[in-house]
Order: sequence, then structure tokens, then C-alpha cells
Amino acid sequence: MNSHVVSLLLLVAGLIPGLSHAQLTVRPQVSLGLSTQSLRIDGESPGEYDIRTRPRPAIEVGLTGAYPIREGVEVYTGMLFQTRGSQLRSSHTSGSVTEKVTETIGLSYLEIPLGVSVHLLPEQGLWVEGGLGIGVALGGNIKQVYRSSNGTDSYERSDQVSINFDRDLGYGMRRGDLRFHLGARLKPTTLPLEVGARLSLSLSDSNRQADASLRNSALMLFATWPISIP
Repeated sequence: MNSHVVSLLLLVAGLIPGLSHAQLTVRPQVSLGLSTQSLRIDGESPGEYDIRTRPRPAIEVGLTGAYPIREGVEVYTGMLFQTRGSQLRSSHTSGSVTEKVTETIGLSYLEIPLGVSVHLLPEQGLWVEGGLGIGVALGGNIKQVYRSSNGTDSYERSDQVSINFDRDLGYGMRRGDLRFHLGARLKPTTLPLEVGARLSLSLSDSNRQADASLRNSALMLFATWPISIP
């Protein structure tokens, strides 16, 4: 046991001189893209309900920091403000009555990412990155538009409710969200900026309902301004 501890201490001590010359890179970041939510409903007969999801615009702003652990390999973390959500459209016909419901879900998160970047093509300035993110919901709302028609008469109602994460209102949304990230970034030689794309997939349901589950996903295009700090 003691020999393992000594070996670990010697390894850390050997890494310190190399890391002491490394530079921290801070990256202010702005991202634009599309966000959606995959929907799974249990207990419904096939064809009874026609439910479709549509993406919504999403943004991210924040700051990340990367620290090299060896040549061409960095670990990164940071803090990002994000918007997520989707639009759910459902249709149900019973006899001569057709009911259509449109629900627009909007959520805002604060995320702390943690991952690894690898300089895949140094000459072209191409990095690939992957890791996890822990998102904490700051707020959200659901806007619902209900339409009913029997061929001669029609009825429409619109409601909006703020999501209460401590109660089962608005799909019983959870406050926490664990995500997997995979992306790439490129530094053009003629620009001080880095540009890239990132795919984000939730690893757990965003809500607590037993018969319907939602999971966030997003495809983002981003730009960063790398700043080296000795």
C-alpha cells in the first residue's frame, strides 16, 4: 500500500515541472443553434395520437478554460448560460371531433462542462473534443395552444405556465440535466477566432412523469476568442 502511495507521489512530482510551463487558455464563447427534445410516451395505442416534435432556436454564452496535460491534449471546464426546448404538436381524432395541441417548451440552464480536447490536425488547427456537462435549470415556461373542431364549429384556447421544478407542473421537469458533448473546433490562420460545432445529448430524462419522457438535445455552432494566460 505504501509503495503505491510513494509511486503516485513521485509521478505527480514528475509532472509538476512540465505543467508549470503550461499556459491556461480562456475562451469567451458565443453559440447559436437548434434545440429539441426527444419524446417517448408509454401506454398509448399505436396511431391513437400523432405527436411530433420540432426544434427551437437555442443560444449559449459563457466562458471556458483549457489547461494542457501533455502536448496536443487539454482538459477544459467552464460555465455556460444556455437555452433549451422544443415544440410538441399532437393531434387526436375521435369521431367527427379533431383536437390539436401545440406546446412550446422553453428552458434556461447554467452548465458546467468537463472534457478533453485533442489536437487532431495541428497543421490545419483542428481540435476534437468530448466530455460531460452538468446542467442546472434556472427557469422555464410552457405555452399551450389548444384547438378543437367538429367540422362546423371550432374552439381555441391559449395558456402559459411557468415551470415549477419543485412540483409536478409542466411535465414535472427536473432541475438537473446530465449531458454528453462531442464536437470540433478550427482556428483559421487569418482570424483570431476559433469556430466549431458541438452536439449535446442528455443522458437522463428531463422530467419525472412515468408515462412520458423528454430528453434535451442540441446542435450548436460556436465562436470563441482564445486568450492565453501564463
